[in-house]
Amino acid sequence: MNKLTILIIMLLALTKAYAQQISGKVMNEKDMPMEYASVALINTADSSLISGGLTDEEGKFVVNDTTHCKTLAVRVTSLGYETAYADIPLNGAIRMQPQAKALEGITVTGVRKFIKHNASGLTVDMEGNPLAKLPSVNDAIRMMPMIDATSGGIAVLGKGTPEIYINNRRVRNSGELSQLSPENIKSVDIITDPSVKYGSSVTSVIIIHTKKCDNGLAGVITGSGTMSEVASGNVNADFSYVLKNGLGFFVGGSVADSGFKQDRTYDEKFNNNQNYTLTEGEYNSRSKSMNLQAGSSFDFGESNSAGVRYEFSRTPSSKYNTDSNIKTNADGQESSIASANESLSQSMQHYLNGYATIKFGAKKNFEITADADYLYGESKNNQNTTEDSKGIYSIVNTSNRASYHLIATKANLNMAFGKLSFDVGGEYSYTSDRTDFGNIIDGTGSQANDFIKQNLAVGYVNATYRPLNNLTLTAGMRAEATDFTYYKNGERIDGQSKSYTDWLPRFTISYAVKDLRIGLSYNTNVYRPSYSMLNNNSTYVSHTSWETGNPLLSSSTPHNINLSMAWKQTMLNVTYIRMKRQIEYVYMHMPDYNLNIRKPINLPDFNKLNIVLSHSMDIGFWHPMIQGQLAICDLKYGSPEESYNKPIGSISLQNRFDLPWGIYAYLTGWWSSKGNNNTYYMYDNASVYVYLLKSVGNWSFSLLANDIFGTQKQKHLTRTNGVNVTEYRKGASQLIQLSVTYSFNSKNKRNIKV
Repeated sequence: MNKLTILIIMLLALTKAYAQQISGKVMNEKDMPMEYASVALINTADSSLISGGLTDEEGKFVVNDTTHCKTLAVRVTSLGYETAYADIPLNGAIRMQPQAKALEGITVTGVRKFIKHNASGLTVDMEGNPLAKLPSVNDAIRMMPMIDATSGGIAVLGKGTPEIYINNRRVRNSGELSQLSPENIKSVDIITDPSVKYGSSVTSVIIIHTKKCDNGLAGVITGSGTMSEVASGNVNADFSYVLKNGLGFFVGGSVADSGFKQDRTYDEKFNNNQNYTLTEGEYNSRSKSMNLQAGSSFDFGESNSAGVRYEFSRTPSSKYNTDSNIKTNADGQESSIASANESLSQSMQHYLNGYATIKFGAKKNFEITADADYLYGESKNNQNTTEDSKGIYSIVNTSNRASYHLIATKANLNMAFGKLSFDVGGEYSYTSDRTDFGNIIDGTGSQANDFIKQNLAVGYVNATYRPLNNLTLTAGMRAEATDFTYYKNGERIDGQSKSYTDWLPRFTISYAVKDLRIGLSYNTNVYRPSYSMLNNNSTYVSHTSWETGNPLLSSSTPHNINLSMAWKQTMLNVTYIRMKRQIEYVYMHMPDYNLNIRKPINLPDFNKLNIVLSHSMDIGFWHPMIQGQLAICDLKYGSPEESYNKPIGSISLQNRFDLPWGIYAYLTGWWSSKGNNNTYYMYDNASVYVYLLKSVGNWSFSLLANDIFGTQKQKHLTRTNGVNVTEYRKGASQLIQLSVTYSFNSKNKRNIKV
């Protein structure tokens, strides 16, 4: 070996010994480790490369510095992300942001996966999600997978209306979601297979996880104006202040002035089709409402929190009036009647909630959550109807006043031991409802009252076992003991006063491999009739139609078998339901009074099959999502007996376009078919709406145009016990809404529980 070779080896060894290692970590915008990101150590003086490498599965990297100069920096690159630079020495993890590239005047943003499937449903990440720019959480949820776009509210495809939570607190006033800004939301869980720790009537759950707020003051203010046949408007404001020790305070409120105008037709045929009543009229509504909320939360330890919340809501005035023309032969001859109806109502509600979440144990593997609610409300309604038939007047007045209480508490203990975890908990609630009502028909009146109270005690246990990383087994049992008492005019009615216990099991098995997840579950639900269904109050609907309750109703207990499959961005749910004592409204003819009475009853047992499919795609700046559902049942009911077995389905196509200048456009179209929804025969329906979103600094703007082609209508037929009633509504669907939101101090570090 010559001297030159020996010298080179010695220099290389010296250089290696003299080099120092620089280590760090790369995270994405969701604080998740980035694997296989390219890391380069460069000299910023001349941009020369010194050394480089790749991040591992934990986002960690190591590069060698052999220069020891003072102008060094780390450069990180990854497909779909902006290049990031960090000076030496490194100060914490290097965070990457999604990349936006200009291409022929179109902004194409690196595709981000906001949806993650799990054993119970899916999670939608709101960090950087365009849905966070919508005016309210209510609007954002309606754009998410597995949400029914045709319902007008929030419903889960094939699972009905969900129980909604904000963090660990159950939302008891759905209007609260229209007051909460999506910018304050971290993620949303859509649970299509809820465990036994949720209520017996719960078939789906939505959990909204809020962000952590900075120390100091933060706020979101949103104003919306809507123009349809009439104008409406509302303003929402939420403010929070968090101290360095984790103590936070919040206050918020909203005011709204809303209304609608519709044309409606009610076509009644009864008494073996010998009689009819056709009611056509204009229906108008106007109401004012307000909401105030305030509370405090305290974060302590690593993941413990407690808080209290008070909310007051009031509708000081709500007016509903109609002017109708009635044609009927129910009185033995052809008659034309002019009808004028006015309904005035008011309501108010107080709501107080306290909650706590505490983790403990050597590995923080025990978590207890608890909350308690107190709710008190009052409502009153007065309805006056005048019918004029060639100068002969008939005057009908109905009135009711209701007051209600709720006291409820719930506690859950979660224990995790490696592959096995348990939920053990209990609930107790006391509810009461008193309704005073009266009827005056042509000067002859009657008064009555109902008083209903219920004690409900619940205990449950749920076990989850993961014998393999891709296999999850869940089994649970929920027991509900109900004590129900019904009083009529101060007298206890023993026939309707009941005490009973329901045992509700649930079993689930879920298997996942790569992008595929398959689940199979069985459970039993209980649907108890609402207080309004149980009282005997009668309400005027038309010249020959009244509506009342039914104190003899029993609870419905459907049995469900559910198969779910998820592959990448596709979800399929198939549910078989054995419907037992399903509660539904039907018509019955009263020949002595020549009237049709609409009341709730328990239907005969029948079978039902629901099929739901959802598929999302990402094609450049276009992000379509197609969803559909199909329901089939074999219901037979009535005298004469009718079959209600025509399948009914719906399909929707939601599209998000990432346009230039940071504009997001949502274009959604949906169609629903003809078919039976239990005893209802629904006619086909369709609509298209457009959402435009744009943010400028702390400001965001949205423009909604609903039912842009004027195709949306509401038409259905109820055919029961020889009475056929077709209801058709048109209007209050086409509208334009402009919303403006201003937010400040929206970066997040601490959690303030709203």
